Amino acid sequence: MRAVPLFEALAAGCTSIEADIHLSTQAESRDLLVGHNTNSLTQERTLQSLYIGPLLEILENINERITVSNDTVKDWNGVFQSSPSTTLTLLLDFKSDGIELWPHVIQQLESLRIKDWLTYWDSSSGIHWAPIIIVASGNASFDVLKANTTYRDISNPVYNITNSYYASTSITKALGTQLLWRFSSAQLHRIRSQITAANEKGLKARYWNTPAWSITFQDYITGVLVEHGIGILNVDSFESVLCFPLLTRFAQNRLAW
Repeated sequence: MRAVPLFEALAAGCTSIEADIHLSTQAESRDLLVGHNTNSLTQERTLQSLYIGPLLEILENINERITVSNDTVKDWNGVFQSSPSTTLTLLLDFKSDGIELWPHVIQQLESLRIKDWLTYWDSSSGIHWAPIIIVASGNASFDVLKANTTYRDISNPVYNITNSYYASTSITKALGTQLLWRFSSAQLHRIRSQITAANEKGLKARYWNTPAWSITFQDYITGVLVEHGIGILNVDSFESVLCFPLLTRFAQNRLAW
């Protein structure tokens, strides 16, 4: 459990951050609790305190004065001062019932939405880019989300850019196990075809649940995925000796925490 997950991820240069969210265990509370499982939940670690509030403060400070050389007003600056046009993706992994969680998530995001800092889809003009992209995953209800024809972002490998952002799947489910710490030729072909299929739909390919029991094996998988043009690279820690060199040389804006 990280004390300040947002700031640790931003300091590492991650352009995508995942938060596991749960309904509060207190009946009257509207807070959404953050934790991988129910045993790790506390009333202090909320979506608002760990992510929404800090993001709002960062963006308010960065966008306090946004003018360009000809004194015209610029639309927005993102959270990365060295790359202000880069968006940050906040992936919300719904751990509780998706239908019950949904109205609470909408309410929690309102402070960012009224500032026009959330990216959204418009059926007539396409994507309206903003500093933050919200992606719903896990137990999020696709039927509930797609009922809103504007604010759509869900992680689902079946759909396209009008209703999805990531093409996500478990690496084991998609590829099977890796024998002798290596992908077979058939698995490498599957990686290429899956990433190509995601790209053709305008989605970012993403594998989760990558093996974490060997840094050497993590390095190998990271190298293969980056080489094949993975859309977003899931990373749980930065213990790997290859991670930072890969990021600085190849994985431009493709790192997820």
